[in-house]
Amino acid sequence: MTAQRKIFCHEYVKDFNATQAAIRAGYSKKTARSQGQRLLTFDDVQIYIKKHIQSLLSQTDIFTLQWVEKVKKIIEFDMRDVAEWAGDDVKLKASNEISDDAAYAIQEISSTKSRYASAVKIKAVDKAKALDLMGKYLAILSDNEPPAANIDEKIDREERKQRILMLTKKI
Repeated sequence: MTAQRKIFCHEYVKDFNATQAAIRAGYSKKTARSQGQRLLTFDDVQIYIKKHIQSLLSQTDIFTLQWVEKVKKIIEFDMRDVAEWAGDDVKLKASNEISDDAAYAIQEISSTKSRYASAVKIKAVDKAKALDLMGKYLAILSDNEPPAANIDEKIDREERKQRILMLTKKI
């Protein structure tokens, strides 16, 4: 990777604006927009940006991002990802057809059969609780401040929410 691309990556992480990052990295203002967008398509640039973001995050931030991703899996879970039904007939999809995200959100699957009938039970992790946890973490549901990543870092609620959401989209 060229030095100019590395500079672009470092500049891009500051505000996630490819055009401005290209300008700050020394690309022509005239072509900065197309250059910035083109650079973001390169695998080596994407990998470098991801690694650079990881290096900027504290362990708490990394754990927070992982936690947010797991809670998002529960919130976004849709029963149609694991089963099909028509009337009283419920049919589970094969386990190899179920995504890892959907599997993460399932708490229990059971099947009972008798001489007269059979039943399938699918229980998902509590979505309402996941929504409540996410709302509390993002300080949407209360006046509490979200936890700071480290003691020296003072970030207000809105800034932390924007930072986590932005980083979640980028990683």
